[in-house]
Amino acid sequence: MPRLQPVQTASRENSIWKWLSEETFRRHVVSLSKKSHQVPINPTLWLPSTDDTHYHETWSGLRHLSIEMEKRLADDVAYILAAKEGVGSVTAVCVEEEQEVEGLLLRISANEGVNQDVRAGLGHVCELLMSCAKNEIARTQCISEVSEVVLNLCHDRIQDRMHFFLTGIPSFRRGNSLTLINSNGVNNAFENLHRDARSPAGKELSRKLSGLGKDFEVFLRNSHSLSRVDQIRELQIIVKKCFSITTSDGKMSFWDALSSAGISPGKWFNNKFIMQIDKLAAYHRIPITMANDVRKRSSRALFANITPFYIEPYGCKSTTISTEGKRVACHVHAEVQMITHYLKSPPRIPPRFIGTSKAACFLCLLFIQSHGLMKVSAIHGRLYDQWTIPDLADYSPEAITTLRNVIKRMNHECRRLIKESHHVRDFPLTSRQNLRELPQYSPVSSVMSRPIAAMSEAPSGRIGVVDGDDYQTPSEPTSPALISVSQPPCLDEQETESVVSQALSQALVGRFHVNSDVAGDSNMDQNVNEREVSEITNNVSEPLFPLPPATIREVQVQPDNPQYIDSMPGVDITVEIESPSVGMVTFEKVAVGGIEHVVNLVNIEDLKLGDELRFERPEDQDQVALRISKRKSEELWVLRLRWI
Repeated sequence: MPRLQPVQTASRENSIWKWLSEETFRRHVVSLSKKSHQVPINPTLWLPSTDDTHYHETWSGLRHLSIEMEKRLADDVAYILAAKEGVGSVTAVCVEEEQEVEGLLLRISANEGVNQDVRAGLGHVCELLMSCAKNEIARTQCISEVSEVVLNLCHDRIQDRMHFFLTGIPSFRRGNSLTLINSNGVNNAFENLHRDARSPAGKELSRKLSGLGKDFEVFLRNSHSLSRVDQIRELQIIVKKCFSITTSDGKMSFWDALSSAGISPGKWFNNKFIMQIDKLAAYHRIPITMANDVRKRSSRALFANITPFYIEPYGCKSTTISTEGKRVACHVHAEVQMITHYLKSPPRIPPRFIGTSKAACFLCLLFIQSHGLMKVSAIHGRLYDQWTIPDLADYSPEAITTLRNVIKRMNHECRRLIKESHHVRDFPLTSRQNLRELPQYSPVSSVMSRPIAAMSEAPSGRIGVVDGDDYQTPSEPTSPALISVSQPPCLDEQETESVVSQALSQALVGRFHVNSDVAGDSNMDQNVNEREVSEITNNVSEPLFPLPPATIREVQVQPDNPQYIDSMPGVDITVEIESPSVGMVTFEKVAVGGIEHVVNLVNIEDLKLGDELRFERPEDQDQVALRISKRKSEELWVLRLRWI
């Protein structure tokens, strides 16, 4: 067990409770708990993640991670570290960008600390991600091996989730028994879901969700006879199936999948049985997301050096002022541990988010908001009065003043809410995956960074230009036809989105090379200028005259290798594709004024390093045509990407 830090070491004179006694504060908290039936505010599934002015102006030039990537990484690491059921394993994670030695520091706290097995598991995950960032292993290998580590680490938690889905009995009530008793609760939930699903798509989604129960039951009944290796293999199949159903095969979040099927997500996102499926799906998504983020050009150097750092948990403090009217133990929640750590040891670049394995409780939310420098992704809003803040002798005078003001603001808000009327709110779900939208990546990975002479085959998809210092050896298969500059999403033949990325290079003697790199978050940092241009995909261009057929070259692109296609003045075109797709690429010069209609304009001069442009392939067509031009030139080039 981790060593416990003392929660009370400050003298009376230097106590954070000097301005307002802890007893007074606790009385107001208990009064609010009783007045609001323990839930004083509504839960919020997704708090805003936009960067605020303070962060933007002070540290924006020093950050490399987008705000969405920082939040997602923190939440995902916290999720897999909560490998056991129970409040003791509730985990918080902050992602720090280090400048002296470029890299990431994962700052980790948990209600009762993180045990050695879990630390070892995260250490293994970090090693794999670092190897992937350095191109020592392929992205596909990284995904596979991280998945295996995560499923081994969270094996018991995953079984608990499946068991709860079938029986409605949490592990702390059933003990070591894995007896499967049919639950009326889950049966009623799916009967109601099927009734609410009025459209054919809704009925089909309801059927698929309820059908997962059979997969869970088969695994739980047979797992004792399987080797550990076979258990992990079966779990990989199950969590992938959960992901496929809840995200429409990776196209959208579970919220959007329910909504598009005509089912109210607002209602069903608070159903404890349905949400187990989304939680299980996260074990499939997280390794993929991590590996894709690692290979993004803008953050690859950071992921090449990852260091976990663990905050030791605090002991308890007892009090008789409680909703139960008896002596209880007060605990320091993981989020509070995190903020007090940063008050004692301020980092050069403070993190913007506290990632959590569970949504934040009411008092943690008040504490975080009153402190004001960090945010969380979600809140469940329930008030746990057995909550406290470390009162430490090693706080600086500035930290003491900060915490006294935080307590003052929290107390003011509690007193304000006591005066309001409160209807009885249902106890909210405290645990869920915090992604409102699935991260979108371009369909290829960034393996196209070496000189053209050394390149062979690749696919269609995204266009990009890479700096000479970024040349690397291809080390992984790529995905559906897309041309790119950085790294892309995982598409298959049926998927229709093509991403075109371009990064300008100054180091290649006036020539540009197309490189693939992950096309990251929907909300990128402002220094990465991503422009969505899908709205022009149906516009017809002015007529064009194709040049004689002899100038047209068709090249087949296959996974694993980037393929040099052709050149235009100042730009070399290289394409790659992600497995399992295969594509054909043609690149032809055309003259303005002909009869051929081509959509999707790409102006070379408009593109900046890291830019990404998105185009859609119509579902009834097998190709996308991109028109490439340069200002003050009447020459145009057409790049056609065809899936076969």
